[in-house]
Amino acid sequence: MNDLKLSVRELEITDHEKIVDYFLNSDQDFLVGMGVDVKKFPSKNEWLMILADDFYLSIEQKKFYFIIW
Repeated sequence: MNDLKLSVRELEITDHEKIVDYFLNSDQDFLVGMGVDVKKFPSKNEWLMILADDFYLSIEQKKFYFIIW
């Protein structure tokens, strides 16, 4: 039997750079296949600021909500 377990948690502020890097460093064909328009990406710093500003809002005011698994 496999002892691996799935862990699920809310996003932590330290996850932001990993999320942005995932998209910025992914293969463009892969992203297009998911329906992503890479021309609409903000710069890395801009994206990180957007996520950080949203992170501190109440749940009702958030534009983004991430679950990490």
